[in-house]
Amino acid sequence: MTSGYARIRVRPVAVRWLAAAAILASACVAGVFVVRWGIAETVVEAANRGPVTVELVDTARRLQPANPDTAYLAGLIALDSAQPPDVETSGRLLERAVELAPSRPAYWMALGRQREIAGRPDESERCFQRAVEAAPSHWKPRWMLANLYLRMNRIAEAIEPMRVACRLNPGMAPLVARTIWNATGRGDVAALDAVTSESVAGRSAVVGLWVAEGRLDEARARWNELFDEAGLEQPVIDNGRQLADAMRAAGRGGDYADISSKLNPERGAALDTIANSGFDEPIRESETSPFAWKAVRSAEARISVDAGRTGGKALRIDYDSKGGTNFQHASQTMRVAPGAQYVLSFWTIAEKLQSGGPPAVVVADASGGSGPLGVAVVPSSATAWTQLSVRFTGPPSGLVTISIVRETCGPVCPIFGTVRFDDLTLTR
Repeated sequence: MTSGYARIRVRPVAVRWLAAAAILASACVAGVFVVRWGIAETVVEAANRGPVTVELVDTARRLQPANPDTAYLAGLIALDSAQPPDVETSGRLLERAVELAPSRPAYWMALGRQREIAGRPDESERCFQRAVEAAPSHWKPRWMLANLYLRMNRIAEAIEPMRVACRLNPGMAPLVARTIWNATGRGDVAALDAVTSESVAGRSAVVGLWVAEGRLDEARARWNELFDEAGLEQPVIDNGRQLADAMRAAGRGGDYADISSKLNPERGAALDTIANSGFDEPIRESETSPFAWKAVRSAEARISVDAGRTGGKALRIDYDSKGGTNFQHASQTMRVAPGAQYVLSFWTIAEKLQSGGPPAVVVADASGGSGPLGVAVVPSSATAWTQLSVRFTGPPSGLVTISIVRETCGPVCPIFGTVRFDDLTLTR
């Protein structure tokens, strides 16, 4: 300090400009790096959304040669998109990807595919094993390893990775079941059980496989065991419906009814019984049980539940259609005795009904037999409550479907007015 003033050391101007230049240069280098990184990442993100061109990926690789994603993308393009596939180039690029990022299972799986295509199955196996090690709780590496073993006819070694893949991804169960079944010559039940038995989804898939194979007795036995153990879990429901439909198509009405009753315990199937015969309960479009009324609604044929014949309810249909649509308004399936003679009676009333294609009640074989078993047409003259009937013989399947429909009389066949149905009864 001198004379009350502080002395301040001032650097030469040249030194200050040199420091500023160094900072600016560093900023420029950093900026270039950021731009290159940004371009490469943009290409990678675009590839995740859809195909990208070879030129774009090559540009990204040149800008960021140490980016494993761009090497991986270029390797996939060379392997899967090039015509013909450039297996050698793909191998070099995918090797670079796993070298830069050895913990990414997708890179190892891609390299495993490339090695198998290149005729080096032992190296392919090691790549898939590395993918399993990198993602021990992911199903796909094990699935790819198992399929490699199957293609190499090493079926016993495929069982374990396939079993774990099925457990990790239950949605794969149907594909797992079909794959191992076909690979073992469609005869190794023990191998099939080994890969599917750990989960409800897996065992349900076996039921679906047996249905597809036409082995309905085995499918029924398996499904019953699964139902007793797991109840109404979704895979059990899905394959139960598939099994029930197969039983119905095969004409096995008793089995169809038993399975459907288990799937819909609140609406079981009783012999010679029409559910909600007087329409006092609501009928639904979303009804899942075949043994209950299911409605099909339309703007031209409005369905509702209205006043009935004796103070209860009745099914009401209001028509306003200028076309010839063959409406099916409501239907339900029921059990009958094969070969027995039946009379289905019902009450109906028409109000201002005009059409050449009137409403009708139709009885048909629910297993898909040709033609109706019986039909009763509602006449427009039934302006007071009128009882009509349909006579039919119980089909061999033991299943019939009762449908309330409108029969058409051609493409130009208008219908207007109202009709009600009530008090259906079935007698032998």
